[in-house]
Amino acid sequence: MAPDAQHWFGEDLALSPSGDIALSDGIDLSNERIVRRLMTNITAYIWHLEYGASVPKRVGDTLDLSLVESVIRSQIFDEASVSQEHDVTIKVDPILNGVFCQINYIEALTGQQASLNFDVVI
Repeated sequence: MAPDAQHWFGEDLALSPSGDIALSDGIDLSNERIVRRLMTNITAYIWHLEYGASVPKRVGDTLDLSLVESVIRSQIFDEASVSQEHDVTIKVDPILNGVFCQINYIEALTGQQASLNFDVVI
């Protein structure tokens, strides 16, 4: 996977020390793409209605941790950077006004174990 602009969901583009747009690759890029997919509303891209998991909407409803985990699992393997040959470990815990998500997976290109942690707050 070629490097791409460093952009964590919900934040501004990152800048390099020289003032250029910073780049991400490898596990960092994979994590950025996974979070973007999980946080994007299902109907956000009218030309790609299958993209997105709407995880924040699931947290905004009556909280069902197993549903949030299922939604994540239903989308995670749609990312090319996630190995299709290994299982993914997903843990979702309640926090104040949201959930804490921990995902452990194998990065497809390198075969390295990757860990992704993020909060979804409403």
